[in-house]
Amino acid sequence: MSRALLVVLALLVFVLPLVEAPKNLLWMLFVGLCAVAAVRAGLAGQPAFGRPERRHDLVFAGLFLASLISVVCAPVLQQWTELGNIVVYLSLGWVLSRVRLNERQIIALLSAAVAGTLVAVAIGGWIKVRTGRQYLELHSVGQVNHSALYGAAIGLLVLVATAACWPRLRRSGRIALALLSAAFFVLMFVWGSRGALLAYLAGLAMFGLYFLRTMKYRLVPALAGAAVLAALTLAANPLLIEKTASNFVEGSRGSLRLAAANTAVEIWRHAPLTGVGAAAFASVSPEQVRDWVTARGEAYVEDNYLFSNHAHSLFFNTLAERGLVGVAALLALLVVWSMALWQRRPDAGSSTLHWLIWGSGLAGWSMVFVGGLFNTTLHHEHGILGMLMFGLLLGSLPGSQPGSQPGSQPVAEPA
Repeated sequence: MSRALLVVLALLVFVLPLVEAPKNLLWMLFVGLCAVAAVRAGLAGQPAFGRPERRHDLVFAGLFLASLISVVCAPVLQQWTELGNIVVYLSLGWVLSRVRLNERQIIALLSAAVAGTLVAVAIGGWIKVRTGRQYLELHSVGQVNHSALYGAAIGLLVLVATAACWPRLRRSGRIALALLSAAFFVLMFVWGSRGALLAYLAGLAMFGLYFLRTMKYRLVPALAGAAVLAALTLAANPLLIEKTASNFVEGSRGSLRLAAANTAVEIWRHAPLTGVGAAAFASVSPEQVRDWVTARGEAYVEDNYLFSNHAHSLFFNTLAERGLVGVAALLALLVVWSMALWQRRPDAGSSTLHWLIWGSGLAGWSMVFVGGLFNTTLHHEHGILGMLMFGLLLGSLPGSQPGSQPGSQPVAEPA
């Protein structure tokens, strides 16, 4: 990858949780540089983006086509803007899946993602303290549950980097990364999002168990330390406990996601093949759902349905907005991503870089699919971050196709 392209991509992932306008401008510059590199490589008779990997290319194409079909066939509202958002993160993942980056380039990209999140957390914390807000949010990511899911992926990435780089770090580096890992662990409780915490803990368990078993490290001290840190955090900031307790007292709050799922299923029954259109969930009114239910001769119970901007689940939201076509494309992504993690898993003799890329791919997988059980996770900032991690997993690990670097000569796989 050329230096200019790398700088643009690093800046893009840095500003991702911070501001909106520069993110869009940097993506357009990224696409422009990729186009120039492709033309130059074509004139030289060389591939610009490596050899095609049909299975992977079909996944990216399927996700785009499912979204396009849903917009074109939308019976309610055609959201062409959402299609542009989908193109942004799919293009990033597709390019990265076809090139092999060297160690410095990968570390630069992942470091930019972590650094941008730290700045966003600092700004969000300052705003929280200054205004007295209850929740901590990342400015560009927005609502606390979305911010927490983004933070879960970055927190897992930091944990992966700490474990993977530990043997080659000096004492000061070990202390710095250990403190950073602990800070993100604490933040997962401070955010107070149970879905994001579950995504974080699921990724932590999968990486930790596999890493510690493979590398022959002891698990008990790490678990004990995490338990103590979690207990201290909950004692100092009992937001998670208070939210859960209030849900039990109120009785109905815990059923909100079930009500949103009921709405999604009703929407899907109205447009089963292609859904009502990408980002069109909010355009369906309670009156429409009532008419659909009563037309079947069933009683419409208002409290059984929730109407919002989305279905609070990646899977139910996809079902409602993109129908069976969209669900098939999403399941294809889940299968290919899971297979890539399994087939390219490292062992005790693998390089630090191998562990780092594989672990970041796992972090993205956990954010998208585990977090996706409770929220929409494949859009905007989450989509870009997830596709960054997915693309690196496909393109820069042993077992990936030996691709050319856009704008540069091929880079040998690091030892």
